[in-house]
Amino acid sequence: MSRGLLTEMERKALRGEIDDANQRSTYIARVRKRLEERVEEDARILRENEPELFEILNEAIANSGKNGTKGAN
Repeated sequence: MSRGLLTEMERKALRGEIDDANQRSTYIARVRKRLEERVEEDARILRENEPELFEILNEAIANSGKNGTKGAN
């Protein structure tokens, strides 16, 4: 299975499925850092160079709040 924005362990941490609070905090910090440092730049690159892929990203974000996400397990 390929990775999306989150690793499987990060998903578990965000769902509260990891009991160790320190470990959970570490995973959440990693996600926060990735969002702040990488995702914004990646989105800009997509918007400027591959608008169709940027639109797919926007649609995924817009749909994430609607009855779950497309392709969710």
